[in-house]
Amino acid sequence: MSRLTMLEKKNTSEKQQLVEELHAPVRKNFPRRRVIVRGYDNLWQADVVETRPYARFNKGHNYILTVIDVLSKYAWAGLFK
Repeated sequence: MSRLTMLEKKNTSEKQQLVEELHAPVRKNFPRRRVIVRGYDNLWQADVVETRPYARFNKGHNYILTVIDVLSKYAWAGLFK
């Protein structure tokens, strides 16, 4: 085998590897931390979203409070000025 054909094979295998990397299948099951809950309304998660740049469009509301019940995945959201 000549040196040129070996280099061509190496380049094509690198290209194939790059294509496989770029077009890998989407991972559907993301790793999650285990959470132990005793029942409904036992554990909630809350977060505040700041929307100050959009306050003039939201009747002056600057914040959104979001709360989620971990077991039932039921969510609440409230607007605050």
